[in-house]
Amino acid sequence: MHEPAAPTSLPLVPSMDVEEVVEQIPTTRNEVWAYADAMVREWGADGDTEDREALWEAIVSYRNPQWVVGLSKRMALLRADGIDPMTAWRWP
Repeated sequence: MHEPAAPTSLPLVPSMDVEEVVEQIPTTRNEVWAYADAMVREWGADGDTEDREALWEAIVSYRNPQWVVGLSKRMALLRADGIDPMTAWRWP
C-alpha cells in the first residue's frame, strides 16, 4: 500500500507547523484518533466547530480515510477493543 501525499495545509494550523504535525501522525487507529484529538485541542481553541472537525478529519484521513467516523461509532469501536472511551482521548 502506498502512502498518500502528505497534506500541505491543515485547518487552523499555521502553514509553518503543518509538516511537523503531519510527520508526527501515528500509524495505529486508536493512536491516530488520540493524536487528532490532541491537535484539535492544541490548535482549535479559537476555531469554530466546522474547522475543528475538518482538522480532525484531515489528520485521521491522511492515515486511513476509513477511520473517519462519528463520535458514537468511535466510542463503540473502542469499547469493542476493550478500551474505556473516556480515557482513550489522551495523547502522551
